[in-house]
Amino acid sequence: MNLTFPYNFQAHRPTIPFAHKAAPPDLNNLTKSVVPAHLLSPEVLSPEAACSITPTNPSTFWLEGVPHEGTSPFLSGGSTWKVFRNVKDYGAKGDGVTDDTAAIQAAINDGGRQNHNGGTTGFPALVYFPSGTYMISTTVQMWLMTQIVGNAISRPVLKATSGFHSSFPIASGSNTKINLMLNGWDLTDGSTVNFYIGVRNIVLDTTGFPASGQMTALNWGVSQGTSLYNVQINMPNSSQHYGIEMLSNAGCCGGGSGTMIGDLTINGGLFGIHLAGQQYLFKSITFNGCNTAIGVDGQFFATFVDMTFENCGAGIDVSNCQTGDISLVDSSASFVGTVVKACASSTGQGSVIVENFSNVNSGPTVQAGSSTLLAGSVSGTWVTGNVFVDNSNNAATDHHQTENLPSTSKPASLLVNGKYLTKVPPQYQQYSSSQFASVKDAGAKGDGKTDDTAAINAALIANAGCKITYFPHGVYIVTNTANANFGDLNNPLPMIQVGNPGDVGVAELSDLILTTADILPGTILLQINMAGTNPGDVSTSNVHIRIGGAADTNVDRVCNTTPQQCKAAFLLVHIAPTGSPYIENLWAWTADHSLDSGVSSNIATGRGVLIEGTKATWMMGTASEHNTLYAYNVVNAQNVVFFFQQVETPYWQPQGTVASVWTPNTATWFDPNFANCASGDTQCQMSWGVRISGGSHIISYGSGVWVFFDNHGNCNGPSGACQESAYEIVSGPTNTYLYGLNSKSTTNLIYGQTSSGANGVLAATVNNPGGWGADLAAYLGF
Repeated sequence: MNLTFPYNFQAHRPTIPFAHKAAPPDLNNLTKSVVPAHLLSPEVLSPEAACSITPTNPSTFWLEGVPHEGTSPFLSGGSTWKVFRNVKDYGAKGDGVTDDTAAIQAAINDGGRQNHNGGTTGFPALVYFPSGTYMISTTVQMWLMTQIVGNAISRPVLKATSGFHSSFPIASGSNTKINLMLNGWDLTDGSTVNFYIGVRNIVLDTTGFPASGQMTALNWGVSQGTSLYNVQINMPNSSQHYGIEMLSNAGCCGGGSGTMIGDLTINGGLFGIHLAGQQYLFKSITFNGCNTAIGVDGQFFATFVDMTFENCGAGIDVSNCQTGDISLVDSSASFVGTVVKACASSTGQGSVIVENFSNVNSGPTVQAGSSTLLAGSVSGTWVTGNVFVDNSNNAATDHHQTENLPSTSKPASLLVNGKYLTKVPPQYQQYSSSQFASVKDAGAKGDGKTDDTAAINAALIANAGCKITYFPHGVYIVTNTANANFGDLNNPLPMIQVGNPGDVGVAELSDLILTTADILPGTILLQINMAGTNPGDVSTSNVHIRIGGAADTNVDRVCNTTPQQCKAAFLLVHIAPTGSPYIENLWAWTADHSLDSGVSSNIATGRGVLIEGTKATWMMGTASEHNTLYAYNVVNAQNVVFFFQQVETPYWQPQGTVASVWTPNTATWFDPNFANCASGDTQCQMSWGVRISGGSHIISYGSGVWVFFDNHGNCNGPSGACQESAYEIVSGPTNTYLYGLNSKSTTNLIYGQTSSGANGVLAATVNNPGGWGADLAAYLGF
């Protein structure tokens, strides 16, 4: 069966701050029962069904035909808030002649969204473009919580007029202006807090504007929780046009703190993507005829998978030495001058990892200045950068290298046709609107106060294998008869449970936000027990987790004192031993501040992402932030691949010891015990970024652990470090390959079992300078 929740639903999706609106619905009587077990029950996700759903390949995209019943429950008057906006209802013609700019902007702004009066999360807009060609004469501005969605069957075109003119500043207050067609950065806020913005199913076309003139199709200076996919950008060949820029007012970090961009085609132009910011994953992007496909101004690390470069002057240009490391995997180039223009370096800065790369009729695969470092195709793995081949932390064996490495042992279960599985986010354009069923048809309200548990489960059971279930935008309260259990940290239960252990079938979750309505220390937000009938059949796409941070939850109001008083959730994501999911674009965020009031938070979520799966797990563009014991814990897992991990530790740490906030449960939940830490060593007793304990065939391409504060203040460790170690590796994992490891403000990059069997430092920051602090191209000490 298939389950999808299109973007006009987010579980517990909120509003403006309570101080700026009418009194919110009373949640107090629900606070011990919100987000319980079995929102998706194993019965619902059983592969057996009384009927089946078959593609009908309609000519009309289903989103045009379903009722649009979305609301914004915590906004004053939110029951009539217009979430879905068809641009043609605002006067756009899409006829390729009429200037539609004003009509499109009116659809985006409707309801005064540009004013942000009293917050951001209460003003959602899904701005829909039917098929057609929409002429654009000046910048179209998006705001926070805006989703631009086109007809996925026949994508609409936004085309710049020949007389296009705008005066968009390249940075806040800058006197340098550019022509910009679509601005995805909400310029009323910093790029590192530009969340929940999306563009999909659109063609951006600048071919009508003079090739000699400066023009940018899209500015994407945004951060986590955003999505950009199924977009095509057409520019004139040999032009001065840019496909995607990342401009903002973020100072040190340029275009924000992004997670991933995928499934694009970019044709022509001076630059396909002009990249700036902290980190990114790029997946399944084709560049054709670009002078430079990807030019990097600055990036601490970037991961590229399933990339295609055709007829370009250069593929990836990192020659300015402003990049920590890049990984290029399962990709190809044909008729490209230079595939990677690298930085000549003898440290971790400018590291390059290339794996399974096809070079056809192209120049050097990696070139630094005039020196060719790598020519031709690569069947295995090649690296320039610091490579640690054992766990001795010995400079005699662990040092900077430019050479082929032993081939990565890739499990067949992770591969399709010799490459890692990549999956296009499902949009169900092959099904008609009659094959969708809204949970509101089963009686769900989504009003932020009604218990919708029974209605949601009834809808899922009725639709299993028969129809695709969708949730109109709203706040859906779910409870369970075992009310008290979800406040019991000794007996945690899942809010969403995908299958029973051993189940095999199909389950897809899309475009959700999962949250808690109050402090619920016994809640596991998402647990996956099911494996797919085929690889990737169990998946999540653009599913995010947010604890606190918005006006729809009591956590946002009461958790600004001590973390001990705010154990808001037990665990964000649990991939159980029999689970086999493909997870793409996940932001598991315990909020450090409110998106609506701006007030800082001290929330103590116990754990981030626990992975025990042994069949196959694909983690494609994921971030886990501000969780107490760890961000990622990979325990006795097998056949796991990470393409991009991003971590931030809790801003409130260290406040005492970890155990003074959450007592580790090592026996049942495999928590770290921090036995390596001396008594009183608070910088040691902090959240692990990534832990690997036992298991086999664990592979990672691109990972960053960022530590910004010591208890919201300056770092006071050695050389200004905030934390002792970022990664922990214990219990002897085998056939494990870690590429592109990064950390900020840590004394050590990796800690764990040394060659002597004792615990110790496996990779020190001082030996691996690069990126935002430490950068290690490859750790192979297994």
